[in-house]
Amino acid sequence: MSFSGFKRTMNRASTAVLQSVGAVDKTVDRQYDEEERRFLQLESNTNKLMTEARQYLDALRAMSLAQQRIAESMTAFYDEQATLALCGIRFRDAMTQLDTSARADFDQRIRATFLEPLGRFISLYPSVKDHMKNRSNAMLDYDSLRARVRRSAEKPDSDATRLPRLEADCNAAKELYQRLNQELVEDLPRLIDSRVPYLDPSFSALAKAQYSYYHSCATATQPLTRFFERDHDMGVTDTSVPHARVNEALARMRELTIVRLAAQKG
Repeated sequence: MSFSGFKRTMNRASTAVLQSVGAVDKTVDRQYDEEERRFLQLESNTNKLMTEARQYLDALRAMSLAQQRIAESMTAFYDEQATLALCGIRFRDAMTQLDTSARADFDQRIRATFLEPLGRFISLYPSVKDHMKNRSNAMLDYDSLRARVRRSAEKPDSDATRLPRLEADCNAAKELYQRLNQELVEDLPRLIDSRVPYLDPSFSALAKAQYSYYHSCATATQPLTRFFERDHDMGVTDTSVPHARVNEALARMRELTIVRLAAQKG
């Protein structure tokens, strides 16, 4: 930063401090303030959406891997001749296939149709914020010069050319501020309103990708239902029945000597 740039930065900081204590009047534009608030809210919402979308893909990937691990562990509980041994193997294979095909395809689709468009939208923000910063700096320069003009008018300087120079500088600063301010007042609403037509296709693509993925999950696991047709044929639909079976099996295990003795010692 050059010395002149450093000096301008210090002058602006000084003006901001003086404005905070009421020593220098601050230019206020309610319309701009409202549009700035809306833009900052949009920025916060889209950044949050980007973070949550990435976390969603990470969570889905973690769930897919967990399904494969639990399927692998379940197969170790059955002998090869057990009825559900084949079910465990088929379940493991289905989970592996889902991860390598459906889940991977879903990940790719979400990145291409949701994350990338959202990222391009977010990439516009730095330019907008630079414009907002320039507007803020121009406003501080204008407010500072306006205060200097007022002080010079109240206490005439021996240099008769000082006040006209300050007034000329103040007018130039005012014109710059008003131009930057007007550009933002006009363009910020357009940018904010464009979020709906821009992001609508991405939201639609997200819903379609989710439907496709979960449909693939249902299709992959549907063949496993034949291993449970016996329950269905017997009219077993109440979730309390599996608990009853577990309790019966647990009761039989408790009749074992090694288990009964351990329970008595406890």
